[in-house]
Amino acid sequence: MRTFNLGVASVIAGVMLFGSVGSVLSQGLFEADPVGLQFERDVRSTYIVRLANSLPAQAVNNRANEVAARFGGRIRYTYTNTINGFAITMPSVAIARMTAAGGLDIISVTRDAIVSIDIKPNAPGGGRG
Repeated sequence: MRTFNLGVASVIAGVMLFGSVGSVLSQGLFEADPVGLQFERDVRSTYIVRLANSLPAQAVNNRANEVAARFGGRIRYTYTNTINGFAITMPSVAIARMTAAGGLDIISVTRDAIVSIDIKPNAPGGGRG
């Protein structure tokens, strides 16, 4: 069995490309791995910001950059195919200021999370290890 640790932003992108994901389980803490611990801290301060569907792709990119500059964040990804929005890393205090500001066409803000996807072989003893 293989286990992959991904941020929710990665899972959303994968679901958009490949359809639904079978078994998505929340993952608690990483083992004592410095790279994993850094990834966990980054995910905790990353948020998925969904914007109004009426915005064109260029407006989504401009809005993401505007929010990052105004509230001190760092854009991780922008989404313009299935949803309009972006993933941004910034402190929760800045997220609170951003959502209170208004006028940014924000529909929702969701904290990123760590998830695991377990891929099991098709047949006992016959799958890849």
